[in-house]
Amino acid sequence: NAALFRLNLKEPLSEKGIEKENKLEITYDIYDKPDKSEISLVLGVYNSSNQDQPRGSSTRKPTFFTIDDLYKIVYSGSNHPIMVVARVNDKVIGISTCFLTEHIDNHVYQKFTGVLREYRGNGIAKQLKIELVLYIQKTYPNRTEMETEVLVDNPSMLSVNRKIGFKEIEKQITLEIIV
Repeated sequence: NAALFRLNLKEPLSEKGIEKENKLEITYDIYDKPDKSEISLVLGVYNSSNQDQPRGSSTRKPTFFTIDDLYKIVYSGSNHPIMVVARVNDKVIGISTCFLTEHIDNHVYQKFTGVLREYRGNGIAKQLKIELVLYIQKTYPNRTEMETEVLVDNPSMLSVNRKIGFKEIEKQITLEIIV
């Protein structure tokens, strides 16, 4: 089960959302339409986050992805993905991705945010999403809303979205049929 959130990109982010909480020296880099070599930078974080993300009552098992798999995932739904990468020194520790929808001119869909386990609790996931939102607001001012989905069993990401200013607009229930 998931909660669908929407953020009005024409409104400033909540003050609570834009404070930088962590004490680590983190850099955030933006990749607009990343190529395979840029996507390969985040493969370890993506696979690590995928292994321990909440799954609720789903029976789906964690999957390890290849670079080709991740490239397809990043580009699924759009030919215009954007990704923010967090680094400590040269080590990639977090990622957040979104894509500009092609069928709705004003819309952005935020797909994935993940941080290596040992760096969680430092506000990095929140800052990744903030960097993504600020980039969209500055670079694509015609985009007026961003949506994302979060499993209801993922309280930390639900909290991140609320702190930034996302509003929950509906809950989704997924039925799983095992054959």
